[in-house]
Amino acid sequence: MVRPLQPLDLLALVFFDGRANQARAWDRLDRDEGMLTIWPTLLKEMLQPRGQRHTLVCSSYGRIGSIVSARRRSGPKAWDIDLLYLSPDREQELEESLERFSTDAIRCLVERVFLRLPVDSPLLKPARSAGFCPYREESLYQFSGGPRPISPQPLRPKTQVDEQPLFHLYTLVTPQSVHMAEGLTLDEWAQAREPWDGQELVCPGEMGPAAWLRLKGNGRVGQFQIMARTDLGDKVGGLVDHCLGVLSNKAFVFTLIADFAP
Repeated sequence: MVRPLQPLDLLALVFFDGRANQARAWDRLDRDEGMLTIWPTLLKEMLQPRGQRHTLVCSSYGRIGSIVSARRRSGPKAWDIDLLYLSPDREQELEESLERFSTDAIRCLVERVFLRLPVDSPLLKPARSAGFCPYREESLYQFSGGPRPISPQPLRPKTQVDEQPLFHLYTLVTPQSVHMAEGLTLDEWAQAREPWDGQELVCPGEMGPAAWLRLKGNGRVGQFQIMARTDLGDKVGGLVDHCLGVLSNKAFVFTLIADFAP
C-alpha cells in the first residue's frame, strides 16, 4: 500500500533494508546516500508544516519496501524527486508509488514532477510505465586538480532584471522538447528551475546576456553550471577556466552538461 509518511514509520525505517539513494539530485551528485543520511530530512518533514516536501512509503504488513520523497524546486508548481530508496527486488513497487505521486501532484496543483536517474538505471522502465517521459540526457564531469588562477572575464552579478533576458537566452540554446518539459513561459521556467544557493553571474553581450554562470562550494566539493550562446565558441573555455579558478580551493569540482549543449 502506498501512503504518506507517518510518524510511526520512524520505527519501521530502523529495519528498512533499502539500497543507496537511486535519485540523482543536482546538489548531491558526489554522494552515495545511505538511509542514515536522510533521517534528519524525514524527521524535519514531520516537524514542519506540509508544503516543502512530499514523501510516500510503500508498506506491507508493517514493513516498508520503498520510500519516494520530493521537494519543491524554485516554485510550488514543480517538484523534484530527490530521495528514492527501494528494498532489493522491489522495483515493481516504484510504478505504483510514482503513479500516486502524480495523483498527489495534481491535487496540490503541481504542474511538473522531475526525476533524474542514471542512464543505466533499472528504474527507468517502471518510471516510464508510471508516465515519466525522458526529455534530456546529461553527462557528469568531475575535475580534481591543484590551484588554478582565476581567468578574468567580463562578468557581473545576476539581478532580478536579468530574468527575462536569461529566459530569452534559455529559449535560444535549448531544444523545443526541453522547453515543453521545463516551461514554455518565464513563470513556468522560473518555477521549474533547480534552486541555487551559490553565486550567479552574467556575461553581458551585444544582444543581451551571452552566458549565465552558477557556482557554489560545499566543504571540499564545488559545482558550477554554464548556459551560453552557441556562437561564443572558444570563449566558453574561458568561462570554464573562470569557474575552476574560483573553485580551485575545492578538492573536487562537478558540472552537469546537457547533451545538446556545445
